[in-house]
Amino acid sequence: MKEATRQMLLRADHATEWECPPDFDSHTALREVRAFAQNAAQTLDLNFAVDDQVQDSSFFADLFDVEFALGVRFSAFGRLALAFTVNVRDWTSEALPVEVVHLLQHRGYTVVRPEDVSGTYDGLKKELRGKATWFGRFFDYL
Repeated sequence: MKEATRQMLLRADHATEWECPPDFDSHTALREVRAFAQNAAQTLDLNFAVDDQVQDSSFFADLFDVEFALGVRFSAFGRLALAFTVNVRDWTSEALPVEVVHLLQHRGYTVVRPEDVSGTYDGLKKELRGKATWFGRFFDYL
């Protein structure tokens, strides 16, 4: 992992909270995800289904377009968004349309590639060090 990427992930991390930082506003965050999905439909002709019924996790929403096998997962930490193709567990970003990444960045998200979060977690949450990946910390069920 590049040191700049690690530092960015550390800035998003929280030493005591598991699912979200104390100042996380889920209603505003979900409203922004839905606005992103609408914008992607209008500008990129993507038809994202929104899964906002996520519990016991460090992410709060998933978007997925079945036709293009394209997804975006939104972390509750640091406005991080993981963009992926096929399946979040397949960890590929090779075919990811750059327009999706640009649209996310334009809306203030830091886009993380699957390979950026595949390394062993060595962040602020002591209980997870060496036992999880950065993906597990920010984009998975707990």
